[in-house]
Amino acid sequence: MLSLEKSLKFLLIVPFPILLLVSFLEPSLFFVISIYASFFCVGFSLITKKPMLAVVALFVASYFIFMIPYFYYGIDFATREDYQVREVSNLNLVLISLFVVVFFTIADSGKEKYLDFDSKLLRKNNSLVFFSCLSVIVFFSLLMVSDGGTVFTAHYRDITAVRYAFIDYAILFAVIAYCFSCKNRNRTLILVLSFYCFVCILYGYRLRLLQMGLLIYVLFFEHKIQKKYVLMATVCGVFFLLFIGVLRSDVGNINVAAMLGYRDGVVVSNQGGVFLNANMYIGLVKDGLITSEQRLTSFLGNFIAIFYSQSSLPADYYLPKIAEKYFSIPGGGLISGYLYVWGGWLSVIVGAVVIGAMYKKAFYHKFSSQYFYVYMCIILSVFPRWFAYSPIHFFKMGLWAVAIYFLARLLHQNFSKRNL
Repeated sequence: MLSLEKSLKFLLIVPFPILLLVSFLEPSLFFVISIYASFFCVGFSLITKKPMLAVVALFVASYFIFMIPYFYYGIDFATREDYQVREVSNLNLVLISLFVVVFFTIADSGKEKYLDFDSKLLRKNNSLVFFSCLSVIVFFSLLMVSDGGTVFTAHYRDITAVRYAFIDYAILFAVIAYCFSCKNRNRTLILVLSFYCFVCILYGYRLRLLQMGLLIYVLFFEHKIQKKYVLMATVCGVFFLLFIGVLRSDVGNINVAAMLGYRDGVVVSNQGGVFLNANMYIGLVKDGLITSEQRLTSFLGNFIAIFYSQSSLPADYYLPKIAEKYFSIPGGGLISGYLYVWGGWLSVIVGAVVIGAMYKKAFYHKFSSQYFYVYMCIILSVFPRWFAYSPIHFFKMGLWAVAIYFLARLLHQNFSKRNL
């Protein structure tokens, strides 16, 4: 007999293909997909026994919840009109819903006992590596400090005129510091990482704050806090990020409508922004404005960019640059948008299966390589980036973490006899 958990998951998944069929037969009912996807993510977060996956599901739910006003009431989700049309938006919604349902279904399909990351990452105490990593994190934190004021006193653009992308890589050094320390140094590490988060709050770096917050949770608190409290904290965290977002864009004008992004008849949000960018990518492909060759080269650009700045790549190797020929693209798009450009419907499904399988493997202790666990610890932490902005973060950050971990192990082996 099916367990209660499996039965509930089955009931969450079954309506999806039926709703897809009904929506394609009657396009006016596409709003049901946005409501279903929101319900699926929230329901999944309550059912799954994996706390980290529950947090991810609630985060993903926001990307559907913020789109309900558009699909149900017809309220625009961005101030720009480029490809903000129902036909493209409907396809975009189906693609991201398909990715999400497949991804979570695969990621949560294991039967083995789930173990937290603190029981998978083997720790080797090395003072040299540990304090070197902490020094890098503190240095990165100080680089975010601006003399133009804080997000509470000045506009975000004014205080972040100079942005160092490499500061995001502080989470790599945080993982390495954890791997080369002992439990007695947990408080020291948490204190330094909390300082990094505090600076992120002061200057409005929401993604950096979210990534480091997820990492702290994965490394130290996943096994200590009951899931119900984690879910409540996640909901509060989403509203706190919305609050920071309002401060970034409109200092001193804080109200519920502003936090929810509603202004001048438009629901403006981060979620709507990346949804629109995905619309543009999908629309350009449908209109034949992105060639088959560009679809291939932009895919290869993800791997070249592991060792090279992605924004410095030739235009045909970076999807936002291709789209910039037609529109202003201020940020990335949903992972399903990228996958659709690179390989259509099939790549969306295959991508969800592959990434879901990697998550599944990371959630169980099967004596996998430590390099794999280091890699997946980063991937879990940067989920907001590779899911909502660009898949490059699924490759680049994780592989650089593995490389740094390899060098740290060599250093540890060479100096361990000196009791450093």
